Amino acid sequence: MKDWLERQDRSEPAEDLWVRYIHLTARLYQTTGQGRYWEVYQSFLRAPDRFVRYYAAFQLSYWPDPARRRFALPVLQEILTREADPNLLARAQLAWLRVAPRSVPEVRPEKFQNLQRYVLIQMRDVEDGAMVRLRLPLQWAVWWLQNDPSLPIDAETRNRLIQSLGGPASAPDSQVLLEVRDSKKWLSIEIVTPRP
Repeated sequence: MKDWLERQDRSEPAEDLWVRYIHLTARLYQTTGQGRYWEVYQSFLRAPDRFVRYYAAFQLSYWPDPARRRFALPVLQEILTREADPNLLARAQLAWLRVAPRSVPEVRPEKFQNLQRYVLIQMRDVEDGAMVRLRLPLQWAVWWLQNDPSLPIDAETRNRLIQSLGGPASAPDSQVLLEVRDSKKWLSIEIVTPRP
């Protein structure tokens, strides 16, 4: 199948076919547990095509097995180090958050200078002080708020935040939208408008 995917005379775009192949391999491994499917999946993480590597790493971050998910980290690190696209950076940060939530590497703010606004999310573990900072384009921050059940906020606050993120820019530099602290976590969410 891999040889066929690499042929030039296909009727479908290569990315669509790779996506199907990656999903099929994941499903076969997860339903059968056969090591050969895991070996094939690992080959996606080493593929010469960055689309294949990146997509396989993003998908692997959703797997139920935490030990297997960690194999995505080198590819996610590659994205955070080499890429400049804020959407790719956001996906990599959120994938890393699913795999190893206490060790997400911070992305330099300069990588977000071309955005009108972005969201800075800071989370600290109150017990040991471990800090994570995420910088996300607005649409990815909304997605995160809608999909992360571990946030220490109620549904009403979550909905208010999502509405705030969709509103017009009202502050010249940054505006704190939320600061929450409970016995385990401190969370701060703010909108940042980069200076030109």
